[in-house]
Amino acid sequence: MRLLIIGGKSRLGQAVARGCPHATLVIRGGASAVSGSVVTVGDYRTMAACDFEGYDAVINCTGLVRGSADTLRNANAVLPTHLAACADAASVRHFVHISSFSVYGRAEQIDEDTPINPVNAYGHSKAEGERMLSAGHGTTVVRLPSLYGDGASKLSQLIRVWLQLGWWPCPKGDIARSMMHYDSAASALLNLAVGAPRGCVAAADVEPFSYAGACDALGAAGTKVGLKRLPEGLSILAKALGGDRARAVLADSCLAGQFNLATDMGLPTRLRSDISAMVRS
Repeated sequence: MRLLIIGGKSRLGQAVARGCPHATLVIRGGASAVSGSVVTVGDYRTMAACDFEGYDAVINCTGLVRGSADTLRNANAVLPTHLAACADAASVRHFVHISSFSVYGRAEQIDEDTPINPVNAYGHSKAEGERMLSAGHGTTVVRLPSLYGDGASKLSQLIRVWLQLGWWPCPKGDIARSMMHYDSAASALLNLAVGAPRGCVAAADVEPFSYAGACDALGAAGTKVGLKRLPEGLSILAKALGGDRARAVLADSCLAGQFNLATDMGLPTRLRSDISAMVRS
């Protein structure tokens, strides 16, 4: 399979490249240039059908998470639609585009029946990108949760603060939040790319994050940390008043197993071992 990875400097793009070393990476830089398997363009918007000729599949890892509504729309909806059209004109068999669980808004349980209901500009831009791409052919949209890996992430920041405090507030009954390592996401994307287009799918680590599971993983790494259970009323109030940041640590956001691409592909869980490794890093 001849694979083109657009957005090759992103952490996800780099993970896909590690999984497919012979792929061609397109990165944004100064003057346009080609160096081995790396193509540099001044602006992804200038790419044309000729840049896609000869490739079997494209994985689009471009996108922005911050910016004005117009900036996000251009990056997450207009640009992917342009790239997909170029790929289609060049007879690329499969265009794989990355979307986000943010299109579900504050949904706590996610399956094939969960409505699209974004609550912020990023989520709206991703949802619009999905709608615009749905009119094309040969496209798979992959919705991913919060990703983590080497370097800073929401998960690593949580673990660092937890280790510093020695305890963490936990709502009654715990939480279940889908997450995924960049390398696991890359494996799912590469498995997808070699097959036929599948419309819209979602993927996450087959084991969702829970405080009890994370506490066990930290304990297995030799640390002594604990949990302080919050009264149910206080958890509800914090979620209501604390906005998305509070919901990110107190509310569920869990992909159902039967709708999880990682389950279909037999990808193993690595969440607990990765949490343990964060203690040693």
